[in-house]
Amino acid sequence: MQITIRADSGFCRWRMLRWCDRHGLRYIVGVARNPVLPRLAAPLMQQAEAQFKATGQKQRYFARAAYRAGTWDRARPLILKAEHSDQGPHPRFLVSNLAGEPDVLYDRRYCGRGPMENYIKEQQLSLFADRTSCHYFVHNPLRVLFSALAYVLVDDVRRVALVGTELAQAQVAEEGDSTKSCPPAGGASGYDPLEAL
Repeated sequence: MQITIRADSGFCRWRMLRWCDRHGLRYIVGVARNPVLPRLAAPLMQQAEAQFKATGQKQRYFARAAYRAGTWDRARPLILKAEHSDQGPHPRFLVSNLAGEPDVLYDRRYCGRGPMENYIKEQQLSLFADRTSCHYFVHNPLRVLFSALAYVLVDDVRRVALVGTELAQAQVAEEGDSTKSCPPAGGASGYDPLEAL
């Protein structure tokens, strides 16, 4: 089995990249913009802007380069995306040890993380997976477990019972205020059903 890590720039740390290299894991990870990267991409960005001005159509160019951030232990392969549209310039930078054309890696491997992040966000925000503020540890994992079960149920209903309807694409949305406080352990009766866990 081959594992590929796909992540945004918040996870781009040299220790994580080195660990992946040492353990044979593939990765494609966003790199946060810094003063060096736009200079590296400047020729491509100028080309994209010139073509946009000439055609009026969005332009995208890709290239590879070796790059070593100041905190990294060594240089790594960088994918540069230079895009210019009616909304202006939009450069993007990825570090990846995957082989292949940079545009294919960007579109098919990296951008595929978007829907998965939306599924996670749906569970966190609409099914309360982020509500882990109880003072009693055992309550928090139970809340996350209930949230995960609710998400599996909702997803199964969408995929099985609602297939072919417009509701098959529906997302969970909450009404009203979701800020509820954690009930005290033991409740009013003094009995805490979570004690058995």
